[in-house]
Amino acid sequence: MHGHIRKVILTLPELFFDPKTVYTVEAARQFVALLAPDETTDDTPAPYVADPFAELVATILSWLHQADGVLSQDAVLPLVKALGFKTRAVIVALSPRVFWSHRESDCEILLRTPAGAAQHPRPLPDVYLHQQVREHLVAQVRAMGAKAKYDKLAGALNWNMRSELKKTYGTLSVVLTGLREVFFDPHRLYLKRALDGVVEWPVNRHGRQGVHGAQAEEIVTEARWSPQVDDLKSAGDPEWLNLKRQLVGTVMSHGGRCEVSLLRQLLQPAALALTLEELFAFGRRDLNDVFFWSRDRVHWRAVAHPAVVHEPVHPELSQVLLRTVRATGSASLEELREAARSANLEALAKDELLTDALRQIPELFFTPEVVFLHHVANALVEVPRTAPDEPEPPDRTVVEGEEQASQQPAVEDTSNPTLPETVKDPMQEGGTPVEFERAEEQADEARSKRPAEPKFFSFTDFVPQQEPPIIERQPVKKARHEDASEMAGWSQEAPLWATEGSAVLVREQGRMTDSIGVITHAMGSTCSVRLLLGEQAGAGGLAGGGLSLV
Repeated sequence: MHGHIRKVILTLPELFFDPKTVYTVEAARQFVALLAPDETTDDTPAPYVADPFAELVATILSWLHQADGVLSQDAVLPLVKALGFKTRAVIVALSPRVFWSHRESDCEILLRTPAGAAQHPRPLPDVYLHQQVREHLVAQVRAMGAKAKYDKLAGALNWNMRSELKKTYGTLSVVLTGLREVFFDPHRLYLKRALDGVVEWPVNRHGRQGVHGAQAEEIVTEARWSPQVDDLKSAGDPEWLNLKRQLVGTVMSHGGRCEVSLLRQLLQPAALALTLEELFAFGRRDLNDVFFWSRDRVHWRAVAHPAVVHEPVHPELSQVLLRTVRATGSASLEELREAARSANLEALAKDELLTDALRQIPELFFTPEVVFLHHVANALVEVPRTAPDEPEPPDRTVVEGEEQASQQPAVEDTSNPTLPETVKDPMQEGGTPVEFERAEEQADEARSKRPAEPKFFSFTDFVPQQEPPIIERQPVKKARHEDASEMAGWSQEAPLWATEGSAVLVREQGRMTDSIGVITHAMGSTCSVRLLLGEQAGAGGLAGGGLSLV
């Protein structure tokens, strides 16, 4: 009806049939779909970060601008450690525009202006420090100028753990944090423009340390990698270090969030043959301190956002999911399925139905296709402190001065109500530095005295307890060893009374009487004694002959 099959095939444009012609593979790719490259695969090369150090500096500055000039160092230090850079090198690269009270920076302490002193968020009382101590402390900071370091200031003031200043006023860090005239915050990074008018910028050999407009921006943009910025002591395997720098640098270059497919593409040519899942397994090569990936967990959003609703979520299922996640801040997909199964909603919580429902609830965060930096994720979700797959550490209890691991829940100690359960940062929780210092001292004092504290009267004290049997043994006589060390009056050094001119009695073995003598020279454990033998000689009394002994 349709003629010969060869003629039919030749008339169909979707089919290729040319038995009389020989093609090369490259030429045949234009006609044969089997030989053509897969259109679904992305042939674009994986991104390559040429300078991870410059990318890190740019990321920190971007975060500072987004946070109005103040950034916690907890967002920066894990990145510096993961990338294998020296903290000192990062501080130097940021120093033209950023002030960081870090122990490796050139300047940790600044003086406040009168306006800045009035803006102190939680100052110490004016009577907390003696006026002379306050003036001396401020004078030392002013004299140090651009080299005001915490360690140097503590040494100059003799403010150490055993000093009277420490016993009277507490640690120097707490005093510096709460002193009105001083700016000291070792936990945060500040843009210098945010501190203008608050602090008095000291002068060094390069000029005043404050920001100077476009000149400082040019200096920062010139921050580039060099071998001197690498921390070779903690770098580890060079291949693993280079792979980490590419992964972290790629996520930083994408604004702190990156597609999972792109990271998998970076891992394919790597010689270590690692998978993306292995990077989040707790071990030697994990990046949990840097990355956040909610591939199998649902988190509670810090701020709910309007979700794009394609199909309305079942009200009962929505309530079950919200209640389960809100209870702990996060929940795994298996836990959510179990909660839905308990509510007889198993049919609505299957694989694709559950994931679609989670994406449409505004209060829940579930994006398994994106990997975030922790600082970015912390602004989106309430990240739990402990990892879901990591077991909880056992409680630590003190029994007769020794620490023992206990799996039992901790019992609240009501004998000392002033001891806080957890010590929080006073500058973040609204407390004053004095309260923080006093709480630490009370906690240390309570821990040291707890075994010796008397207990109040309790009927539980009368519960009979089985005592271990007491085994009496015959006393063992100690063997007596007469050696030179026991015969001597001392073995290490002569006592304090053994000085030149002191009268002594010299006792010799085999003699019943002692000889009278005078110490003529003492050094270490050896003394030279002059024996007075005049009385024994029978003439001249004690002023007669003499004999020197050592």
